[in-house]
Amino acid sequence: GSVSNGSDCAWVDNIIFPQTQSDVVFTVTYNGSPVQGASVSFNESTLTSTAAGQAVFSNVLRGTSGSYTVEKSGFITEEGSLSVGYVDISEQISLTSEDYSVSFTVTDGINPIDGAAISINSQQLTTNAQGEASIMLPNGSFSYNVTKEGYHDQSGNVTVNANDAELEITLVEETEPVYNVTFHVYIDEQDIEGATVSFNGQQEETDASGLAVFAGVAAGTYSYTVTCSGYQNHTDELTVVDADIAEEVTLIISSVINTEWNVEQLSMWPNPFTDNLNILSSASNVIVEVYSITGQKVATLANGFMHKGEQKVEWNALNGNVPLVPGVYLVQIKTNEGQQTARVIFSSK
Repeated sequence: GSVSNGSDCAWVDNIIFPQTQSDVVFTVTYNGSPVQGASVSFNESTLTSTAAGQAVFSNVLRGTSGSYTVEKSGFITEEGSLSVGYVDISEQISLTSEDYSVSFTVTDGINPIDGAAISINSQQLTTNAQGEASIMLPNGSFSYNVTKEGYHDQSGNVTVNANDAELEITLVEETEPVYNVTFHVYIDEQDIEGATVSFNGQQEETDASGLAVFAGVAAGTYSYTVTCSGYQNHTDELTVVDADIAEEVTLIISSVINTEWNVEQLSMWPNPFTDNLNILSSASNVIVEVYSITGQKVATLANGFMHKGEQKVEWNALNGNVPLVPGVYLVQIKTNEGQQTARVIFSSK
């Protein structure tokens, strides 16, 4: 409005000017879930999306317009354009996964099997004279079933993770007996969930009881490998004779910390600790999670933006939602530069 200062010819207008700068917020998702680590380029700058899937370009001048690019390994690059006006902009980016080749080679252990039927991702494949068949699939986990008249069926799972996958499937004739091989993966008498067992050309993850079961295994000697984040790989072999096999696998923690841990832009102390564990970060995007040695998540200490050189995370192990018992825990820290898992020891006072 306008006001007079007492003179008929002197007026002062109270004018509200619109903001001249705005924030441009990109939110990157895949199947409705946030995507961390996507590279977002706009206005001659490039940012990396946080654990919340966000990349924030602050204080962009009104009138700025241009194209943007969103890239992430394993996904199709998204491009677009926008113009900055009087208000902040929220740009939603939904990524589409790239497809990768999943190849099957089906044999009887020596010779290829022609005409084997493979069911995967609601599609049907048939092997050629070389026993081969392939399909293009996005990132994810897929179950499959391989059948051929005169042979035992073979089922399993395959995980596509930004790489092609090759599976070697051995079918056993119905006239021959087959057996189950069960792996039990544990540490210190505690079961480990989520370990990957590679055996007989297949991969399975252990369940909450630390078990992974492979069916339809013929007599013979087989090598296997068990992997799990935070643990040393375990490789060995077993022999199937004329009965089911139960294989016990004990994993060993891969990283040991004595007093203080320093890696890249992070430090953690004291270790062992009795109540509070301190984590200091000079990285800007950090996820800090704590797991029991059995793979159960017990705490999320940080998830997203942290001010460089200023942020300290303090974990009071006595105040969490999951009651803790004295023992070994795994602290997993993810930054834009990579991921590290470290062992800490919680001891009662």
